[in-house]
Amino acid sequence: MGTSLASIHILDGDKSQIDGMLPKAVIGQWSDRFLSVYSEDFNEISKSTERLAKSLSKKMPQPVLLAWIFDSDDVGFHVYQDGKKIVEHIAIVHAGNYFKMGNVPLFCEILGLPSEDKKRLRVVWKKANAEEKLFLTASLLGVPLGYDSKYLPDKFIMRDSDVVDKWISEHPAPPKVNNATKAEIMQEMSFYSIYSYGNVYFGSNLLDPNDCWSPRNRSLLTMNENGMLCIYKDLGVDESHSYIIYPGEEKLVEEANSLENTINMSEYTFSPDGKYKYRFRLTDNVTIINTETQAIENEVAKSTMMIPCGFDDIDRIWVMRSESTIEAWDMMLTKTLSRHKLKGCIIGTHKNAHGDICVVTESEKAGAVYVYKIS
Repeated sequence: MGTSLASIHILDGDKSQIDGMLPKAVIGQWSDRFLSVYSEDFNEISKSTERLAKSLSKKMPQPVLLAWIFDSDDVGFHVYQDGKKIVEHIAIVHAGNYFKMGNVPLFCEILGLPSEDKKRLRVVWKKANAEEKLFLTASLLGVPLGYDSKYLPDKFIMRDSDVVDKWISEHPAPPKVNNATKAEIMQEMSFYSIYSYGNVYFGSNLLDPNDCWSPRNRSLLTMNENGMLCIYKDLGVDESHSYIIYPGEEKLVEEANSLENTINMSEYTFSPDGKYKYRFRLTDNVTIINTETQAIENEVAKSTMMIPCGFDDIDRIWVMRSESTIEAWDMMLTKTLSRHKLKGCIIGTHKNAHGDICVVTESEKAGAVYVYKIS
């Protein structure tokens, strides 16, 4: 298991503001700008911890920062003021993939960071893994984020933008690619969104708000042969009949097809012929292993996120490189063949009946779900 913890930090806070409110908490000043709160009751992915941060922000004029990390893979930063969530950044890998960049300029403004930190933080939140984000964001803020009630800071934490600049210089933008494929939007669906730490639910405007579906809940999705997503709703009268909503039409069908071709984004991926096993470790290199000899055929050092999305029908392996970027590589991961930056955040991938990779994204800003076909 990796690192899991959560902490609350009050900008220009004073212990007298919360005396008696958190009897189990450890409250201290390890930063020249923040009052830090740690408690064994804080859970890294907990609505109760969010409610506490929100409640504290009602009782004081200063902004309250909640920061958490789960199993070294998922991370979140939430800022509350006057009882409202003002801005947040979330990156989740465990429960499918969910990424919300958040309003970086607003985050910097509220927490008193200089203007030049906007560019720094945008790069960090876009490229870094969870542990790096926690450390580098803490370095810019000058606040002890990577601690809990059992492991308290042993020194005063100072702002250090140099360490952030060094990290950025070591993670340059990737070289340009002459794409061997093209990405085209073949479907757009409006939605409303309810977010609850790793479960993003979408509902069509054709449905009652209580009827939600999730790209991660395959039993509530079907697709046609072209890979387009379709919502279905069990009528509750006969299990063999479902109510299907295709874009622009509604119809009753005998049987709803599940997303059997959905690509599983997991740590281990096998080549179509089973000859190679790929191990994608979130904070380490990618290893390609020969399944017959168990010999390591190749090891690729990665400087940014690289999540496997599977193979297409001509043995290109597709990987997610950021919240909105997907790339195709050759089988031995020696060359990037295509790169596509898509609208919104990638929330799933599947193959249509023709073997094309289809990528599902959602854009909170546009209020829409998109399905791309890459061919």
